[in-house]
Amino acid sequence: AKHRLLLGVLLLAVIIAAAADGESAEKPAGEKPAEATAQAKAEVPADGAKKDAGAKLASKEAAEGGDKAPSASSGARKPKPDIEAAKRAAGKFERTEEERKKYSKMTPEERRAEREARMSERDRTREAKMEERRRTKEQTIEKTKNEHEDRRKKMEHAGHPKPNRAGPQDHMMNEFRGTAGMFMALVAPVKPIKVTFPLDEDTRLKFSAARDGLMKSVRKTGADLDVKDEKVKKDLRSKTKSNQEKTLDILLEAVKEGMTVQEARMGMVIAQFEALDDATKKEAMDKARQRQERMPSGARAKMNERLELKNKKERDQLSALKTDQEKEDFVKRIYRPRYNMATS
Repeated sequence: AKHRLLLGVLLLAVIIAAAADGESAEKPAGEKPAEATAQAKAEVPADGAKKDAGAKLASKEAAEGGDKAPSASSGARKPKPDIEAAKRAAGKFERTEEERKKYSKMTPEERRAEREARMSERDRTREAKMEERRRTKEQTIEKTKNEHEDRRKKMEHAGHPKPNRAGPQDHMMNEFRGTAGMFMALVAPVKPIKVTFPLDEDTRLKFSAARDGLMKSVRKTGADLDVKDEKVKKDLRSKTKSNQEKTLDILLEAVKEGMTVQEARMGMVIAQFEALDDATKKEAMDKARQRQERMPSGARAKMNERLELKNKKERDQLSALKTDQEKEDFVKRIYRPRYNMATS
């Protein structure tokens, strides 16, 4: 009995809840409660109040400024901006159609005058600076050309070959070739001193110093010669040929006496160095000593070893020769001067 009573109560509660949901669903969606509707009516002003508020707003805007442009909310359109005026104010000059026609009929002088009148002070200053840079650049180029021309004339007058468009090393080589050619004409061959391998320290130092000393002497003597003169050139060529013939005779005689060509040539160079004045020899010896001190000991030892091997090979070749004619042919094959003319 208790269970039946409890089941009946639950069923009644479900029926009541379903009835309440049906009543709420039957009401329209936009309908509001009575209290909310009354509150909204109280907040909305009457027509007279609306008119009073609009009049107050208009009087306030008139007081702030009568010539003020109407706002976007009032519905009035904004005026079209003047694009040409904006470009002119920004410095971007553009001519109108009438101005273009007038400009096309101008002469170049009138156009230049019109452009100068339009240019601002800043533009004129910038143009002046650019013109100054161009003028300075032209002056620098002209000065460099004149310096190169003066240097070329001095080198030609001193007997050096005409320099080409090469680097400093090439100019030094041109100067060396000119001096070496003069060496064949101005340094007379002499009888060589006795040289034996391995070389002692004094002989090695003198042979190294001979290059600086003899070349300095040749440059000093050749500076006084006008190698452009045909008579001087002919005399130098004659001396070159004569000295080469004498050198060949001296080498042949030394070889017949038992020396190698290498020993004879080194002995001749040292003998020519010994004939220089004391000041030139001392300066050359100091340079050679400094040069040898800077050279690594291993490199110096290899250089001496190569000289000894070359001399030994040459001595073995001479030992195999029996007649003087064979020795003469051997010397001529080795002695081939690179600079057989003082000037070209």
